[in-house]
Amino acid sequence: MNLKDFISLYLPPFERILERKIEGKGELQEAMRYALFPGGKRFRPLLVMASTYAVNGKVEDSLETAVAIELIHNFTLVHDDLPCIDNDDFRRGKPTVHKKFGEGMAVLVGDALFNLAFQTLSFASLPAEKKEKIFQLISSSLGIGGVIEGQVMDIHMGKEENIEKLKKIYSLKTGALIKASVLSGGVIGDANEEELALLGSYGENLGLAFQIMDDVREAEEGKEPPYPDFPALLSIEGARNKGREYGKKAIEAVRQFGERGKILKEMVEWVIR
Repeated sequence: MNLKDFISLYLPPFERILERKIEGKGELQEAMRYALFPGGKRFRPLLVMASTYAVNGKVEDSLETAVAIELIHNFTLVHDDLPCIDNDDFRRGKPTVHKKFGEGMAVLVGDALFNLAFQTLSFASLPAEKKEKIFQLISSSLGIGGVIEGQVMDIHMGKEENIEKLKKIYSLKTGALIKASVLSGGVIGDANEEELALLGSYGENLGLAFQIMDDVREAEEGKEPPYPDFPALLSIEGARNKGREYGKKAIEAVRQFGERGKILKEMVEWVIR
């Protein structure tokens, strides 16, 4: 199976579950749906599903966890876009949540998405011990030593920065949830310790490749970064090469999964392209 076929098979049931999670016609529900649909690449949910598949797990068992992680990802986007953080006016080609519904509602929408994510996990059709491990993985990826700490470092960045500090921010702000997504799929698929270690290495390197190549894309579009990023420090081509380097490490980490690791490999190749 290739990535295109995998997406065609498993993304529609994922979307149906996600749509069912927000019921009602109130302002909060409308704003939550606005944040979620139409969605972006659904990259992190696909990682949950693909890593489950890689370790011979049943992909259908991973869908609720994939939904929870997409809810969390969108919570981070809604809050990142706020004027007090990144101050973005557009997301996915339309006004950001705070531009459409107001800043106060955007804060509450992010909170509601976060809450719904853990509610979704708590009711997921998984054995209790697997849910406990996934709770630990995801919660550890979000706060201290995770996404929120990375965001704190991001808002304090200055004009004179270095590669190592950027790597730290990217590993926390972007890489932590990517790694948790991959490892969650491994847990669902009953991966052993060696397989989880390989998936963890894959997630770490993919997270760095993902953010660096995003920097490259924005540099090529002529966007001015708020602080020196990889293209600013290394040149666009130097940053692209660095992203490819991390991508190769990610691919190497899942080589032993053979044909079932092909989806994870193709996701790296998509990021690098």
